[in-house]
Amino acid sequence: MQIEVRTRHTTYTDHLRDRVDRHFGKVGKVVSPLAVLHLELHEEPNPSVSDASVVEAKLHLKGTVLHAEATSADMGMAIEEVAHKILKQVHRYLAKHKHRNRRARMIKPVPLDGAVMVLAPAVP
Repeated sequence: MQIEVRTRHTTYTDHLRDRVDRHFGKVGKVVSPLAVLHLELHEEPNPSVSDASVVEAKLHLKGTVLHAEATSADMGMAIEEVAHKILKQVHRYLAKHKHRNRRARMIKPVPLDGAVMVLAPAVP
């Protein structure tokens, strides 16, 4: 999985890079290597906002985009929270597609005497 990080009003330190690699590495083990994760880290400049650290993630999979956002007082905690949200969405997405593929494999086309094809359940 390819991770692209963009920051606004903050610096991308080695500590944040380690946290991103550690938490989104779990997501990378589950999804395709062709998946692209766009991660945006930014600080709200308004001092009256208590949860100033904002992390937005968009995971581009084949045919769909998963989106999650988290705010926290600490940037590391926001990264951890958004990684958990994305991982939860990925598991749900993969479970739906696994079930869909299983249904498609159960039905095989069976040829008749003519050029007409009839769908019949597959025999295990």
